[in-house]
Amino acid sequence: MNGPGSMHYFQIRLNEPISCAPYQPLRISQAGATSMVFLPFGEGSITLAGSPSDYTFELLGSTDSVEERLSFRTELTEAITLLDLSHWLFQRSSRVNTPQSCAALRLNNEWSTSELVTNLHTIYLNHLTQPDAEFELNCRASDSMVQCQSIVDLARSCRGLYEAAKVLNLVEHPVGKAVDIIIPTYGQPAFTLRCIASVLRDLLISRQHLLNHFDVRIKVVDDAHPQQDGHVVLQQLADQGCLDFAVNDSNLGFLESCNQAVSTSRSESFIVLLNNDIEVLPGWLLGLIETFQQQQNVGLAGSKLIYPDGRLQEAGGIVWRDGSAWNYGRLKKPTDPEFNYARSADYISGASIMVERSLWDAIGGFDRRYVPAYYEDTDLALTIREQGLTVVFQPTSQAIHHEGISNGTDLGQGIKAYQTANQLKFLDKWRDRLGSHQVNGQNLALAKNRGSLGNILVIENLLLDPEGDAGSLFMMNYCLALQELGYAISYVPMDNLCRMDDKALLMGSRGINVLAHPQIESLDDVFKKDQRQFDLILIARPGNIRHLATLKQGSPGTPIAYFTHDLHFLRTRRTADNLSDPKEQRGILRKSDRLKALETEIFGCVDLVLHISEAEDALAQTLHPHASVVLHPVVSAPSQLRRQHQRDKATSVLFVGNFAHAPNVTAALWLVETIWPLVRAQRPDLQLLIAGKNPPIELKTDASVEILGYVEDLSELLNSVGLGVAPLLEGAGVKGKVLSALAHGLPMVTTSIGAEGIIHDERRCDAIAQADSAEAFAAEILAYFDLSQDEQQHRADIGRQFIDDHFSSSSLVQRLISMLKSFDLPYHRNTSSFIPYQPRSSDRRFNHTNSFNHWSHPLA
Repeated sequence: MNGPGSMHYFQIRLNEPISCAPYQPLRISQAGATSMVFLPFGEGSITLAGSPSDYTFELLGSTDSVEERLSFRTELTEAITLLDLSHWLFQRSSRVNTPQSCAALRLNNEWSTSELVTNLHTIYLNHLTQPDAEFELNCRASDSMVQCQSIVDLARSCRGLYEAAKVLNLVEHPVGKAVDIIIPTYGQPAFTLRCIASVLRDLLISRQHLLNHFDVRIKVVDDAHPQQDGHVVLQQLADQGCLDFAVNDSNLGFLESCNQAVSTSRSESFIVLLNNDIEVLPGWLLGLIETFQQQQNVGLAGSKLIYPDGRLQEAGGIVWRDGSAWNYGRLKKPTDPEFNYARSADYISGASIMVERSLWDAIGGFDRRYVPAYYEDTDLALTIREQGLTVVFQPTSQAIHHEGISNGTDLGQGIKAYQTANQLKFLDKWRDRLGSHQVNGQNLALAKNRGSLGNILVIENLLLDPEGDAGSLFMMNYCLALQELGYAISYVPMDNLCRMDDKALLMGSRGINVLAHPQIESLDDVFKKDQRQFDLILIARPGNIRHLATLKQGSPGTPIAYFTHDLHFLRTRRTADNLSDPKEQRGILRKSDRLKALETEIFGCVDLVLHISEAEDALAQTLHPHASVVLHPVVSAPSQLRRQHQRDKATSVLFVGNFAHAPNVTAALWLVETIWPLVRAQRPDLQLLIAGKNPPIELKTDASVEILGYVEDLSELLNSVGLGVAPLLEGAGVKGKVLSALAHGLPMVTTSIGAEGIIHDERRCDAIAQADSAEAFAAEILAYFDLSQDEQQHRADIGRQFIDDHFSSSSLVQRLISMLKSFDLPYHRNTSSFIPYQPRSSDRRFNHTNSFNHWSHPLA
């Protein structure tokens, strides 16, 4: 039953006679806050809290009044809403997977009905305002959606979506890199219009990442269909500005039609070739664009293709020695981990591919020997690979492909008959190259990772969270650098073998193959099930050395490198030094002694030790002499290093720390309780900002101290404040917070522990001030704010240059080459740098506001 102060809910229903509603965005405003909601496929209503009078509604791009299109079902109780939302979420969301029924939720006594429905409603709205591809696929599978077949209504949807995009300045706003989406057609207007609507919808969903960065245009080219099927409605949309539309003077065939269409595109653009029988899923376009932006030497990127029934059509293609081709993963589940990491492929089916116009022109586009169609996309990919560029399958770019709509599937008749003939032409052209490929169906592990020089297995504790902790960021960049050097990376989180979908997707979009449950149940399964031969095994953290025997048995003769992250015994001993309780101190010192013995043993039993700094390497050598390489961490991408910003919080001082890491808790308490009062006594105008997940409740705040908690975009914050501080009294290794600040042009005040491994007698940086007492630390903060703006800018420039000189991507690549050389392993000799980690539009951090599962929610 609802209590006296319980909340009521209501439903908005769209009065649509047909199922075109999913394409139409609804803008909702309440108390000055505005959000855009995308109705899922198969749904005709949206649930909101309160009453309709609390909101204003606008169907973006629609000329109809809201009253004509919407109706309301009001006064829904919390109990009814809980039943509706829990049932809805369990059906449609992969992020809501425990408990297995709404009955289990209602029997849980930890939360009241009111609290639970409020939380589930937050998760529900997150799905509607930020829909992703997997959610949309689940919605399609959950409802028997009647496809909208009316050309008129589909055209209306396209027009409405275009008008919505125009309102938001996503079109007719030529700012940023040009992206030309070319849709070749031959009749079939209903499919073409659904394709266009899905593209426009994707632009709207991805609007915050596209606006002012990309100028996207859609061009539809019909290959002279004799009945001019769909020409009138497409021309009307063109006249209204929704797209460019052209009809070939004569029927050229698919290949020549594409070549001609590309020739009329913008000269410096990204070209996207998109079949008209495609419906793209959220994140499709940015998945392709960000592959080019964040990986070097990409020549072509392509999408994951999915059949309308939800089965996988292709996760990249394989070409065998006889010239035949496989759609890798065909008829499997598209959500299987095996198909959810980016990798180099032989080819990507041309139904959804991106290539730069300049490269297209350089290689001459599709080879005309394959006229009218088939094998031209496979040939294009191999031609691009011959240029030393990569062809990348990107799983975050996903699309539904109604295969065979234009040309059918019968190899014995029509255009489809050219597939067999063109295979022979393809084999004749590429016979020498294909001689190094595998025989059809054999050595699949090698064939699906074409272009890799070898395989590296990484053993870590947990999946990487580069926005959450510096250790994850360092390891992510090591993996990215090794990929550029030619290696496919497999990664096992040994703490619990748990595949946390948000982090696995983040890693997979960057080409890291996460091996976890349900793929493997133990480390033995890596060698038994995956059947991949590894050229190097990289173990991180002391606790994982217990798996050494399993690794040597599973991959005998494979060299093993150990990455310290930091010297754990040293960090633990420093923690003990800061404890006032003698008993607690003795316990921590005993732990330090055990870690020291373990790390000493590790240095003697692995083939190579990778240290984070010269200082730790020197100390570790005194424990046990060993072969070693120092891997300087890399924290920031080049685009971040070069940006100049107006610091709108120039009198703010920033501390950043993951408070699950004990040294950050100690530092924050010392800063707030001891250092900051000394600063405020002299400069009451200064503001202290503390950012980081799960800040300790003991932190005292007043008007001059603001606890920000977790910050989604840390770069924006680093670029807005006046000074960074890291008053670390314990810890070891190299402090990512110091490097990140310098990379963003933010000078730092820190302790000798905070500067350890970054500066030393031969490597100085005037952008870093050191102080180990509270009085001296406060004095350094005050001294910085006494500098002129020009002097502050000079220090910012020094910090950026220091990162360029000593912690750049090129420096790390050279050190990794030293590691590979020590094992006589090959590497791409033309690789001198890599693009470090940057956030992507597909990245998610699952928490209680957007998911309901065992690692993100207290009740799951």
